[in-house]
Amino acid sequence: MGKQAGRQVLEILAGFVLALAAAIWGNTLMLAAVGMFCVLYITLQNGWKSGIISSLLLSLTVMLVKNVPSGSAEGKEAALIIIGLIACAYLFGSVFHRKHGDLHTLEHEFAQEKLLFEEEFVRLEKENKHLHKQLLQGEASMIAAYELAASLEQNHPDRVLNECAKVLREYFQAESFAIYHLDSPQHTLQMQVRIGLGYMPPIVYLEQSSFYERMLNSRTATWKQPGEEDAPMLAIPLVVKDQIEKVMIIPNMDRYRPADLNVTFLQSLLHIIVYHYEKAEKQRERDDLYPGTRIHHMTSFQKYIDLERERLHLFEQPFVCIGMYVRGLEEKHLPFLQDVLAKELCELDQVAYNSVTHMLYVLLPGTDASHAGLVRKRLEAILKEKHIFVINWTVLQNEEAV
Repeated sequence: MGKQAGRQVLEILAGFVLALAAAIWGNTLMLAAVGMFCVLYITLQNGWKSGIISSLLLSLTVMLVKNVPSGSAEGKEAALIIIGLIACAYLFGSVFHRKHGDLHTLEHEFAQEKLLFEEEFVRLEKENKHLHKQLLQGEASMIAAYELAASLEQNHPDRVLNECAKVLREYFQAESFAIYHLDSPQHTLQMQVRIGLGYMPPIVYLEQSSFYERMLNSRTATWKQPGEEDAPMLAIPLVVKDQIEKVMIIPNMDRYRPADLNVTFLQSLLHIIVYHYEKAEKQRERDDLYPGTRIHHMTSFQKYIDLERERLHLFEQPFVCIGMYVRGLEEKHLPFLQDVLAKELCELDQVAYNSVTHMLYVLLPGTDASHAGLVRKRLEAILKEKHIFVINWTVLQNEEAV
């Protein structure tokens, strides 16, 4: 760039020397030719504004030279000084203009580089935040997996679900978390474990629900989509022996989004849960049932009462246990009675019979105590249709079923 600028200065200086010589010796034609060359050169090099200025200056010079008397030494010296001053001014202006242009170009390049640097800095900062977030999520995932595996060593599958609800609610940072039991026809979900604030329905009907249809078909974690107004935020099916047996539901999440879900880690958690659930299922004591029925003896039934009281203490999850004295009820009537109650009760509901007191007990997990009266009337009406009459009834609270 320096050599090119020096060459241009020498060319312009040579043009002015020629113009000076033509003016001194009075060669008008040569002066015009040199002047036109200088104006054209300046215009091409520095733009039309510089060309106009240089043409005006040269015209002024020619006028001064023409007005000087021929042979006058003072006039020629004056013309020579004016032309020299114009040449110096132009040379200085040309050099200043080029230097200023170079500085402007460098400033523009620096501004572009600064902009690129700022964009790269913002990108790196976002990437750093994303990596930091992934690191924190990884640490939280490892802690959740360790806590889950340590807490799931239980002797009953229902207690496995209790611990599962506590750990996963913390992992998803959800206000409410529930585990529902999916019935065999896959028509309803019945609440089994609930933890957190807010209302969650004890029974969820799956018919005509596109959300639950997607979940049952995909058998994977399912997020709520636009238009599914009554659907929860997230539903996670728990597949046991190739069948969806439980569904974990989160109604709302403020700080957790679909993009945050680590599918691989979630699948690992589900495998851990299923493993311990099946292990506890094998280890637990078998229910003591009356032959040919799903109706418990009292010792077996009391264990389910104790489980529901644990959930009431841990999660404030309500339950209802209704005791009814049925006139003339004996063990031989139980198979018929079971068929009658099966049409009204859900799969998780438990029924027991005390052969000493002739009391019939019905346990409804996840049902609020305020609904006990309605449940009792409904059961009494169903039994009355089959000529089974309830003489007296009670609702268990802290006392044992006897």
